[in-house]
Amino acid sequence: MDNYDQNDRQPLSDGYDSYDNEAAEENAGAGKAPEPVKQETSRKRKRRRIGSSVAIVLGMLLILASVGLVAYNMNEAIEAGKSAERNSEILSGMIDENRVEAERESELNAQYPDQVLNVDDRKIRGMPTEEIDGNQYIGQLEVPSVKVSLPVMYNWNYKQLRIAPCRYSGSYYSDDLVICGHNYRSHFSPLRSVSPGADVYFITVKGEQIHYIVSNVEQVKPTGIEEMIANSNNSDSTSEWDLTLFTCTLGGRTRYALRCVRADED
Repeated sequence: MDNYDQNDRQPLSDGYDSYDNEAAEENAGAGKAPEPVKQETSRKRKRRRIGSSVAIVLGMLLILASVGLVAYNMNEAIEAGKSAERNSEILSGMIDENRVEAERESELNAQYPDQVLNVDDRKIRGMPTEEIDGNQYIGQLEVPSVKVSLPVMYNWNYKQLRIAPCRYSGSYYSDDLVICGHNYRSHFSPLRSVSPGADVYFITVKGEQIHYIVSNVEQVKPTGIEEMIANSNNSDSTSEWDLTLFTCTLGGRTRYALRCVRADED
């Protein structure tokens, strides 16, 4: 009896164990997984779907932001071109009127030479200006080789640079004039195509035309302020530039500068 019980119980235990193993093997062979594994796989797939959806949405938002930024920059450049063209026409009219007055003054100066201002006196008085929409302009810049004709403001700030190029420092009286402008297509971007030897003209608001010739072109670091304004009148400089025009390069890492000298007029 004891032997029977022992032998009888042992096969019962072994029978259940082998049954469980066979079922597991059968389920595995049939591609079935236990229920907890199915739930875990389903959660992973759901997380992947959510992650993919979030990535798609973020990508679309980045694309829309990029398109918006490009559109904003293009619109800003277009508006800058319109402002410059409008103000250039207004200033040209003023210059023509002032040129007539200057001719009359020249006739009077010939009659009364003792009252004529010399160059040093004009440096002290500063450059004459004309006002348009609350902004002071010193003249018109022309670079015929790239068809640039733009008004130039007396002082500069970022708001004014969106309207027209501005005097950065110096004066045409002292031959150290530096003019800066945005790299809009309608402003100073064409200057990157200008080569040494090109003609540059500055017409003052009084109608006086000053002829310059591009001496050389160079790139200056944004922090190189002293290097940018260096000129022949600076005792610490050996350069011989009477006029500098500069703008940002693409990307804004450096400044593209045209160095000009006064042309020898007969």
